[in-house]
Amino acid sequence: MVDQRETPAGSDPVEGPEQHREQPSTEYLSADQKVIHSYAQKKGLSSDVLEALGCTVKNVRIARFNSDGKPVKPWEGPALLRPLFDTAGNHCGYEQILAESICRSPDDKPNDKFATKGAKVAGTFTPIGFDIKDLPRLEGRLIVCAGLADGHRLHEATELPVACGLGEAIIPGNIALIHEMNPGLRLIAAVDNDKAGIRAGKRAGTSWTCPQSAKDWSDVYQSADAEAVLAEFQNGMTTPEPPEGQPRPLPDDMPPVLPLDPDNLPAALRDFVCDVAGRQQCPPDYVAVAALVAISGVLGNKIKIRPKQNDDWTITPNLWGAMIGGPSAMKSPAMKAALSPVYAIERENQEVFETELAEYKAESELAEIQSKAAKDKAKAEVKKGNQNAAMDALRASVEEPVKPTRPRIIVNDSTVAKLGELLNENASGLLLVRDEIAGWLAQMRGEDGQADRAFYLECFDGCGQYIFDRIGRGTLLITSTTLAIIGGIQPSKIAPLIRGAVRGSDDDGLIQRFQLAVFPDRIKAWHWSDRPPNRQAYSTYAQAFRKFSEMEADETPRQFSPGAQEMFIEWMKEIQTKARSGELHPVMESHLMKMPKTVAALALIFELVDGTGDQVGEVATGKALDFADYLQSHAERLYSVATHGAVTGARLLIDRRDKLSDPFTLREVQRKAWAGLTEKAQIRDTLDLLLDYGHLREIESLPSVAGGRPSIQYRWIREG
Repeated sequence: MVDQRETPAGSDPVEGPEQHREQPSTEYLSADQKVIHSYAQKKGLSSDVLEALGCTVKNVRIARFNSDGKPVKPWEGPALLRPLFDTAGNHCGYEQILAESICRSPDDKPNDKFATKGAKVAGTFTPIGFDIKDLPRLEGRLIVCAGLADGHRLHEATELPVACGLGEAIIPGNIALIHEMNPGLRLIAAVDNDKAGIRAGKRAGTSWTCPQSAKDWSDVYQSADAEAVLAEFQNGMTTPEPPEGQPRPLPDDMPPVLPLDPDNLPAALRDFVCDVAGRQQCPPDYVAVAALVAISGVLGNKIKIRPKQNDDWTITPNLWGAMIGGPSAMKSPAMKAALSPVYAIERENQEVFETELAEYKAESELAEIQSKAAKDKAKAEVKKGNQNAAMDALRASVEEPVKPTRPRIIVNDSTVAKLGELLNENASGLLLVRDEIAGWLAQMRGEDGQADRAFYLECFDGCGQYIFDRIGRGTLLITSTTLAIIGGIQPSKIAPLIRGAVRGSDDDGLIQRFQLAVFPDRIKAWHWSDRPPNRQAYSTYAQAFRKFSEMEADETPRQFSPGAQEMFIEWMKEIQTKARSGELHPVMESHLMKMPKTVAALALIFELVDGTGDQVGEVATGKALDFADYLQSHAERLYSVATHGAVTGARLLIDRRDKLSDPFTLREVQRKAWAGLTEKAQIRDTLDLLLDYGHLREIESLPSVAGGRPSIQYRWIREG
């Protein structure tokens, strides 16, 4: 499990080498070095590795309390203990890793890592690959990190010594203390790819690195191998921040995104997603989103969910997703792999359809022969003057057989009228797949595409009807507009659509309906990989699709269990407050307001894949809420095309600063009419950013003797 805590749970925040708060009622019941701890199993740490690191396994009892502070039944179970030392070589206690996350009181957050009684946390670590007594004499490089599994995998991949502490927040302090002990060591901070880790890396004051394909180094190893850890360790290397007073590097044009946590996926999908991403060396985000949208398309409207206990608000779990990345980001291979079970079902349906069609043709021929015979017999009876017998002969003729329709799941390129017919033939819904959805979106931007656009907007809800009235085709009633959509798109192609939504020209919520839009960081590291696909993972994955394909429609909507209902209510309060705060850009507000459908749909799908399906439980709902946080970070990056334009403008000004006076004014920049720097508000935002990052200093000139207001000028700060 990734340790995202800045200090272990149950402790006071520490910035220096203070004592960790005691865990007062921890009892050590027995010691058993042969116990295989669940953490070690999950992280793939052998008993030999743990023994070499000085780790032991003990059964412990930890006191717990109710909201009144009264003791309740304690937690009991095995704990993995790893030793902690300070830079002087003193033993300072242990980190104890429990077999599961617990809350010591109702107000605590769940946690599985605690320090033992009297342990020091700040300034302590587990030495890996070196003896703590040799620290003052070490030469070369030393990695400073947090997390036992991360430390071991970093040492295994790089063969460098590692000082492995507790929590990302103490990494900068540990670096300072180690540097004080041994100034000649070249220290490297290896942090997690999350907010706490990146903050620690920036504060480290030395070179730092973080993984690119996962949240932590152990996950990189488990999804690939030690070579991948080494490659990402090297490729993620970042130089330390320059000293104050010097220009600092500008932030990325786009805000950071949360990496995909595979634990937030249903178990039946998780291993397959990780296997494909590892073999293809593509972001797992693409595989995961394509898989979720695809399985929502197969499920369609067969089972729905009512997020409220009494209200009739009903949600169809069809999802819209977009994989955003450059032309070589491996979007198409990821989507092709994720959709492979759907294509298999389509092939089987086609074979069944061809058999039924052949049978239909034979029955039609027979019906035609029998009909002709009946007519001939009726004619003969008429000639005899036997009208009743003639009528009986015609009534006995065989009815025309019903022509079979081909069951469909996937559509690629269809007019909306034909799509409507296909939806009527496949009442549970369809999945629109486009390798590049840019063309599909472009078709709906002009006046000629407005009717199509209106139809697709209706398809997002998945539970409505739509009527086409055309002179040539007459009236077409589409009784169920359930459509899931998945496709890839390049950032440059989606940027105009985002700007259109921001400026109001395309502000009808179409872009915001792509709730599962992911825009992951590009994987820079590459290593040779040649391993067979995980057949068991694929079999389990494909079975989930087959289960949904064969499922009969159920008119009874599912609902949340009592605990899950409370979780959803609490999340709804938070998201509605955030969306209505007035602090967000309108496009982001619109996106958040559509997220309740997404969360409810994901929770239902997760429950149907992994759970009983009778009620949507807490596990499925918790995963859906965590997945929503992940999706929200990607939405922020998506809309940064409009909301983070100052960074692009700042880079442009730096590139063209020799074309400006020194000092220069805002008006001078505006007169240049450079792209993205034509309006005063845009230029002001850009100049403020350059001031914040030390590239400019502001000069206020006094008014002239003729009067007027003071003018603001700007002067570049040169490096060095």
